[in-house]
Amino acid sequence: MTGGGIAATRATSIGDDEMVGGPDAITPWDALAGGCEASFADILRELRPLFPAPLLGGAGWARLLERAAELPAAAAAFFGFEFRLGDPDPSADVCVPVASDIGAAAALEAPVARRFVREARGGARLRPSRAALARCIGGFGRADSALARWAEGALLEYDVAAPGAVGRGTPGIYFRLRRGPGPSGHDVQDSARRDIARTLAAACGWRADPTEQREVERAVDALPRGARISQAGAMPDRAERAVRLVVRDIDAGAVPDFLARLRWPGRIALAGGILTDLLAVSARFALSFDVTARGVGRRLGLEVYAGGGGWQDTTRGDWRPCVAALAEKGWCVPAKARGLLAWPAHQKMYFDNAVFLAHQGINHLKITVAGDVVGAKGYVGMSFVPLLTGTWAPAGGIGAEPAPRGPSTSG
Repeated sequence: MTGGGIAATRATSIGDDEMVGGPDAITPWDALAGGCEASFADILRELRPLFPAPLLGGAGWARLLERAAELPAAAAAFFGFEFRLGDPDPSADVCVPVASDIGAAAALEAPVARRFVREARGGARLRPSRAALARCIGGFGRADSALARWAEGALLEYDVAAPGAVGRGTPGIYFRLRRGPGPSGHDVQDSARRDIARTLAAACGWRADPTEQREVERAVDALPRGARISQAGAMPDRAERAVRLVVRDIDAGAVPDFLARLRWPGRIALAGGILTDLLAVSARFALSFDVTARGVGRRLGLEVYAGGGGWQDTTRGDWRPCVAALAEKGWCVPAKARGLLAWPAHQKMYFDNAVFLAHQGINHLKITVAGDVVGAKGYVGMSFVPLLTGTWAPAGGIGAEPAPRGPSTSG
């Protein structure tokens, strides 16, 4: 997912001995679901009553559990869902951070990275894209890597919503770019400009393509003054190879000229009109588009955000005008409009031996334009962390409430 970005910042350096050493300590999430063999799917089953039925259910829920079973239970510390708002099917894609700075819970999210690296080093035969992703994750936290010059976080996205999206496919990976100067004072955007295509090709198991690299550089060079690339990612299992870029800090008035410089093969006037309508009910926006060796793809994403904060502190009232605007255009079915507005919540959950805090919020909405076809997606975030109690005090401790940030958007 792209745009708002699961914060996944300050990636932790994880040594080889930690990655492939003895068994992991049981986390609070493992204990809740029954022990060291617990999975993210086990935790999602515990959380099922919190998910509005129009958003998750039926075959879509079964597909989600199938994919979530490959992730450790600690992935529940923070995750995001992507809903297709024009489709009545209650299904969702899911994303999880590889590494994050969500308060003291960050150290417990390392199991997501360890799961992939151990899989790659366990001797099993893996599809090339999955082995390539594991190698990328294994090196992500190293401060001396080229990636560390421009990326400050990473997340994985699983395609689940589409029927047939089952089995152990390879998730996509999205990097969040640093803001301001890099660690050594270098220009982050320039470093990323020269490295994004090569890094994502390696992470997906693709052969490096100099033409694709030039097209990515051309897209970065076309940015208006003050605008920046905030995220870059790729989905290795999708039919078309592409690099997804997300642009932030761009003035709405500069969008038409920017799309023209990109040579976006779409109707600029249509996209501009939609953006104008959305900005009447939203606080800010971002653009997302795909870059291939043949140039910029036909699909454009217009991401809109409500209120002045992130998903953890915007209200239903902040989002109601945005959701209503999508429903009025026919881009969001009524049931999913109700489900989205029912999503935000903040509550304690009491279990036999632990108390958890569940926090849910809407991160952003995205309108996609591809030719004359317009659609919409909703992106939500959730954190699920244990509170310190007399019955559970994990090593390192977990504070009362983390400071999560928004889920990314890619799909």
